[in-house]
Amino acid sequence: MIKILALASFLFSSPFWVAAGNYNYSYYGEVIHSAPGMTFASYIDAQTLGAGISSPEDLVVFENQIYVVDSDLNSLVIIDNLFGLVIEKTSFTLSDEYITANGITEPTELTLDSPLGIDVTSTGIFICDTGNNRIVKFNDNYEVVEIFSDMDDSTFDEISFEPKKITVDATDRMYVV
Repeated sequence: MIKILALASFLFSSPFWVAAGNYNYSYYGEVIHSAPGMTFASYIDAQTLGAGISSPEDLVVFENQIYVVDSDLNSLVIIDNLFGLVIEKTSFTLSDEYITANGITEPTELTLDSPLGIDVTSTGIFICDTGNNRIVKFNDNYEVVEIFSDMDDSTFDEISFEPKKITVDATDRMYVV
């Protein structure tokens, strides 16, 4: 009985025993209570979301929505703030302004090939369509507004343009890796 009491006394008086909670240890081994870090909100995957997600490469959060590009399924997946599927797009129509500006006579659809990067601003959705060596800008209706593929820079005389990641500032200036 004395041995059990001594063990219990040691365990409860030890600075290494702490009740459930968040803590760290000081340099001297003393318990220091700390604020909690991140907490788990929700777990989502392709099955719970109800969308095809195979190889998500990049994501961005804009106005309470999560925009994800998948390089295996060549898709854009948008998730709302409650982690529900908003839309999953694998093909995109050309906007009327793009058709007019480029003299296209037949409306066509555009598909992505291994998209690796995405950014969203109030002016549009920018996706690095890496497999097609271009950046595609979409409007709020997921229609193609602009395609950036021919770069007027002597750098690309020697190397190919393969955009992998993108960010866009307030003036729509693109920073591409």
